[in-house]
Amino acid sequence: MASFAWCCCCGQLPQPTILNKDFLAHCNIVPESWETVETVTPPAISIIKYSNGVQWMMDQNRLTITDVCDQPLRQNEDSKVHDQASLYVETLPYTPYAALGLNYTKSIVSEDPEIWTTHRFLNETFRSQGLVMRPSFTIDIDDGTLNLNFMAGNMNRAGKSRKSVIIECNIHYGMLSDLATLKTKILGWKKGKDMIYSKLVTILGVH
Repeated sequence: MASFAWCCCCGQLPQPTILNKDFLAHCNIVPESWETVETVTPPAISIIKYSNGVQWMMDQNRLTITDVCDQPLRQNEDSKVHDQASLYVETLPYTPYAALGLNYTKSIVSEDPEIWTTHRFLNETFRSQGLVMRPSFTIDIDDGTLNLNFMAGNMNRAGKSRKSVIIECNIHYGMLSDLATLKTKILGWKKGKDMIYSKLVTILGVH
């Protein structure tokens, strides 16, 4: 499996123009040594892409930080995304955040992703009728919700586009009462990651 990790904070955010590489470096959120490969800073949206794969994107309602995971989900113990998200919300403590999403995008290479998901989740009676399965699961966890969505698509592997089963994994937290709660949820990403892995093992029956 290949994966991406991303953290999304939603609420009444500052103007997107506040998000720029100089601001992130000056506030010690992102190391000054990081090289940018692309920046977009019109009034409606701000995007900063770094050479190591980390990307920041912000509009008036959402801040999203994305990173490519070099390790399988179970072994991923390092997260630039979540540490930097925590530093960012601490730097601007009076922003009213309404929700937090801790997310992973997983992929499994398959010559025919729709057949893969259909055979995995649909019995022969329905398959013989030509039905296709693209399952979604919603699971209550602690004070949040885990959403797992399976779909067919293409993912980049070693510089080549490969047909894959794509699994969008999202842990959603709403009703964030204060900054301390928000930071606790962000920095608890390892617990969330392990929970996602456990549920995928249960659903797919494989490690």
